[in-house]
Parts: sequence; structure tokens; C-alpha cells
Amino acid sequence: GVMELSSPDLDSNLSVYILKLDASGEFAWAGMIEPVKIGDAEGNMNADQRLSIEADGDGNVITTGLFQGPLDLDPGPEVSVHMGGVDAFYVCKLNSDGNLVWAKSLDTGIYSACIGVDDGGNSYLAGHTFDFEINQAPYPRPPAGGPHLFIAKLDADGDIEWVKFTMRDEMIDENAEVELFQVTVDSGGNVY
Repeated sequence: GVMELSSPDLDSNLSVYILKLDASGEFAWAGMIEPVKIGDAEGNMNADQRLSIEADGDGNVITTGLFQGPLDLDPGPEVSVHMGGVDAFYVCKLNSDGNLVWAKSLDTGIYSACIGVDDGGNSYLAGHTFDFEINQAPYPRPPAGGPHLFIAKLDADGDIEWVKFTMRDEMIDENAEVELFQVTVDSGGNVY
């Protein structure tokens, strides 16, 4: 069949389209995460930064990306609007039918991130940031300076279990450009 998706009529017209094909390559479902306009606030997806998507063993899909302003994180007919500042970040989980399970947004100063999943339904967010501020105890703030590399573990409900930071120059030359492209978890729960 054919499913028609259209972008919102905004100046920034960038949207995220998610498509599922079955094992035979047949269309299963499609959805869209899109910026919206609320009053004078117009959403914007950040096309210069990488988006990440990963499927878990149960067929759920976890996706991440950067945005500004209002963003509808529900790819179906319902609406789940999240507001973001200059460097806001989203992570959302869809079930195997493409329905929204949960959506989180962080106004954190994350500049790039990728997502991985484990066998227990947990998600692992990794990337670099200047100021990953969660505002929830007991999660630490990164040390002064930056940028920092980070890895955060989110449970099956999208709640943060832990966050780890390292200064970029502790690992490599301080003048080098750093971006994480992939995070993966083995069967023992080790994160790479």
C-alpha cells in the first residue's frame, strides 16, 4: 500500500520519518516526528547533527535527535509536544506497531549522541556535551570546561539510571574533533 506523510508548513521544514518494513520487505508502518508551531514559537530539527535509531529484541524502536522549540514526538495521530531550548535533545521509544511508548526531552547542551540497547530493554545514550544538566539527584554534573564525552543508561521506561563523564583531553589530544557514532552493549551488560 501507499502511505502519504507530509511535513508541516513551517520555515524550518525538517522532520524525521520512521519506516518499518517486515522481514519480506513489505511495508508495516511509517510515522513522523515533526516540529510544530505554538503561538510565536516554531520548532526546528537540527539537520547538522546526527540522528540515531536502534531496535531492541522485542521490536521496539528507540530514536534520538536534536531540536529547538516545540516538537511533536508522537509519530501517530496523537500529539506529544516537548519544548526545547537552543540545544535540546530528545529520545523516544515506539513499540513494534509504531505507537509511542514514552518520550523524553532534555534541554542539556548535547551536541551529538547515539543510542544503543541491551537485552533488558535499557537504552544507552552516548555523545558529547558542554553542559549535560539533568537537574535530578543523584546524577552528577560534568566537571567545569569541556566538551565532555558521556554515556547515560536509561531504563525500559526512559528514566536515567546513571551518567558517566570524561573530559575529552583525558582521552585524546585537546585540539582533536570528537564525535561518538555508535554505542553497543554486549550480553554481559558491558558498554562499548
